[in-house]
Amino acid sequence: MKFENFQGVLCGILAAVTYGANPLFALPLYQRGLTTTSVLFYRFALALALLGGWMLFRREPFRPNHPRQLLPLGLNGVFLGCSSLFLFLSFHHLDVGIAATILFVYPVLVCAIMYLGFGVRQGWSTLLGMGLLWPESACSRRAVAADASACSDWSLRCCRPWPSPSIWCC
Repeated sequence: MKFENFQGVLCGILAAVTYGANPLFALPLYQRGLTTTSVLFYRFALALALLGGWMLFRREPFRPNHPRQLLPLGLNGVFLGCSSLFLFLSFHHLDVGIAATILFVYPVLVCAIMYLGFGVRQGWSTLLGMGLLWPESACSRRAVAADASACSDWSLRCCRPWPSPSIWCC
């Protein structure tokens, strides 16, 4: 495996672990009376301070290189904010495992958008990974539609041999 690929895989794993830890912090804060928007406000305020400090340390410019970058940057911020808001709101209405499993179907959507919108072809390993996600997402959809007993033993044994969100909903 090339070093760049290893770095990418490591960053992806760290992103999944840190993003997956969101409920560990949000749920106790909800129990202590904070609202969804206040939790997200403090989350993003701290992230802004940390990233701003990192940019200062590395002497990276805060200003976009070109005015045409403002619209994509703004839309990216809106989508990130909406994604976090809807995920954290879902914690009030769904079991955390079901909400997380539904959220993590997004790689399939990204691959489809990249193929349909930009013509980016996916490799066999990406397609295999998406295929492994599909039974899990079906498990979550059935669990939301009916109850947790809707998940079959097959989805637990055959989706993945390691703990995954499908175990949380079944």
